[in-house]
Amino acid sequence: MRKRAFATMLVLLVVSVASLVLISLQRTAFRHAAVGRDVVARTNAYWAARAGVETVIAQIAFETESEPTGDALTLTTDLAAISEGEFQSSSYVIVHSSLGRFFFGPEDPHMKINVNRMSIDDLMELPNMTEDVAGAIVDWIDADEIINEFGAEAAYYLQNESPYLPRNGPVRTLQELELVVGVNPTLLRGEDWNLNGQLDPNENDGDVTFPPDDEDGRLDAGWSMFITAESVEGTLTPDGLPKLDLTTADNSSLTDRVERLTSLQATALLQWAQRGGDQDGQPRIEQLVANRLRDLAEDAGVENAENVPDLDDAQLRQALDELTISAGQGGLVPGRVNLNTVERETLDYLSGIPSGQADMLIYLRDRQPGGFTSWVDVGRAMRPQSVESLSQILTLESTAFVVTARGIDANTGVEVEISATIERTGLPLVISEMMVR
Repeated sequence: MRKRAFATMLVLLVVSVASLVLISLQRTAFRHAAVGRDVVARTNAYWAARAGVETVIAQIAFETESEPTGDALTLTTDLAAISEGEFQSSSYVIVHSSLGRFFFGPEDPHMKINVNRMSIDDLMELPNMTEDVAGAIVDWIDADEIINEFGAEAAYYLQNESPYLPRNGPVRTLQELELVVGVNPTLLRGEDWNLNGQLDPNENDGDVTFPPDDEDGRLDAGWSMFITAESVEGTLTPDGLPKLDLTTADNSSLTDRVERLTSLQATALLQWAQRGGDQDGQPRIEQLVANRLRDLAEDAGVENAENVPDLDDAQLRQALDELTISAGQGGLVPGRVNLNTVERETLDYLSGIPSGQADMLIYLRDRQPGGFTSWVDVGRAMRPQSVESLSQILTLESTAFVVTARGIDANTGVEVEISATIERTGLPLVISEMMVR
């Protein structure tokens, strides 16, 4: 009897141990299966988001290489049209915000002011900006070690517990501004704490989770609603070729770019670009809108300048599209604000444009079907002399786009977000920055 009881107990013990092992194996298998499903879901969502980014790149490249349509907003409209995509087991959507409102398509950084081009007066227009912070931002960006009033240069940062040096060059991201003494991240980011231009759940829950927000369904993105570090100056013609630099060009290459250009006109353009200039010593191609070519030739000391024929409208349009003057500009240049896409409110933060002039610009732009494609058209709508000063602040094209594509797995709802900055400063296009969330 005892032997049977012992044997029975031993069997029960073995069965119990085996059951526990089996249960443990099942739990492990379930966990592995769940992890596997999550990996598959995230993979589906990632590649859906990446497909959205690649679709935008393909569209921008196609339109960069195509003949111009004569409509300054064609690319913006076409990019909005491809902002959603659906696949067998996933989908993507591309959305951006502008002054708290949401729109389909990539963000155009040229709608905002590039902080690398801002003066202290411009920075002081931002909400809750102070003189010491504005001076410190300019000191961080400028190349010298001369301290602005209330500003800070290397000596200040080197005495910190964890010392570092200022950039002394253009900042590469808005996040970098938080290294500048006095910059308050809450003022810079507002509710958009991850600076993705999206209203994430934690940014619209009434302070249940960080960051603080007002749960109104709008994204208050602080300074980042108005400023950027992503925009760059364009270096391509409307049909995707590199612009001809007048500082290194010759008569032959110049007459190939601008139709019916006489030898005397070509000589005048080249000598003006290489020897002339405006009050800061650097000539600008947009000066051709407000000045006769013979006058510029005289200022540059061109021989027989009084005989130089002025450019007609067709030649002037081609010159603005095909030519550039980039002497002394190394690398990428921070971009100007695009008159065709900027919001009226953003112009209030440009100290170089008075309020009345800003109103007039937006009025004229909105009356122009498809926006302005040439400064020649702007010069017809307002005084050409105004074009010369405005073109130092504004542009008529966008050369960078920030794509925030959210991929969604159809079976689980798992989401992956990719933010990519695309620059069309050359072909093939360049992804200058990419982040996966």
